[in-house]
Amino acid sequence: MEMEIQKLLQEAKLFIFELPMLRITSGLSIVVAFIFLRKLIDLYVFNRLQSYLEKTNFRYNSHFINALRRPFSAFILILGFYLGFKIIGFSVQKNGLNVNEFLNQAFRIAAASIVIWTFYRLSELI
Repeated sequence: MEMEIQKLLQEAKLFIFELPMLRITSGLSIVVAFIFLRKLIDLYVFNRLQSYLEKTNFRYNSHFINALRRPFSAFILILGFYLGFKIIGFSVQKNGLNVNEFLNQAFRIAAASIVIWTFYRLSELI
């Protein structure tokens, strides 16, 4: 009887592209959560930082916040997509290309690009 229940539970699992549905929904919910987190950080943290900098004598305060806002927002979004796809865990390997290695390299390139973009935007202040 117990063996039959295990067999039914195994057959009842939903799979999409040979991936369990739970991993897919978990990964997509992480992506959506990071999209909302990006917006919350943009609204609250940067507005608080801007109101704090307005009290100082730093003359480029609004330019400084605007230079950091978009790269930081892009980094949060890229991090959300990276973590979401890591949770989904594609384990496909074709022609010597591993999808997880590709995701790692793509994240490193995107993060490095965002750092360079941040320094470029900050250099415009000078």
